Amino acid sequence: MEFIVTGAPRSANANPRSRRRWRERVSRAAWERLQDAGLSLTGASLYLLDAIERMSRAGSDFVYVRADPAPDHSRIP
Repeated sequence: MEFIVTGAPRSANANPRSRRRWRERVSRAAWERLQDAGLSLTGASLYLLDAIERMSRAGSDFVYVRADPAPDHSRIP
């Protein structure tokens, strides 16, 4: 998925109100794009899909973290 957010991004040093407005603009642009394009996840666990559904209904932000074993780099062709 890709989308455009108009305007200059706000730095972490910007005032809290300006940062909040920027986050809202990014969120709105992403949400509008998802409404037209839909969301497709390949190989997503039921755990992740459930979290996406719950957090979307609640309007909550969340971070998904997954840690897998490192690949065996000696076997890369």
